[in-house]
Amino acid sequence: MLFYLVYATVLKKNSRNGIVKIEGLLGSIHTYVAKHMEDLVEGEKLLLKIMEVKEEYNRLVLIHHSVWLRISQLQIGQIVSGTIQCAKDYGSFVDIGDFKAFLPTSCVNNPSNIFKVGDSIEAAITKLDIETGRVVLKGFENLA
Repeated sequence: MLFYLVYATVLKKNSRNGIVKIEGLLGSIHTYVAKHMEDLVEGEKLLLKIMEVKEEYNRLVLIHHSVWLRISQLQIGQIVSGTIQCAKDYGSFVDIGDFKAFLPTSCVNNPSNIFKVGDSIEAAITKLDIETGRVVLKGFENLA
């Protein structure tokens, strides 16, 4: 597995991410939870992992190195606890610590159990892509 770590200074911050410039390329720091937004302070230098290079746009997609470390320690089948952050017809986004995982509606054991924002759940990791930071869950218990 090949990965690149870089130090970059936050140029600006908006409601969803931070912007950095690395070797002439603009980079967007993906943040998954509120505590990482707090780390994005204009003028501060952060250790980041390059997740994706979008050559056609001359852009980089980055995440905090600490978040990537946490993702790389996860395993398929692992049970995680989390809180529903966003619920849509097609699925829910679940805060499982340092980032959000996706819980498709089709992967909920009891489809009549509709999750609401703020619900606590336990779920199993069914798909894990460390390179892109994507985690998919299969829900099996609402802890509320």
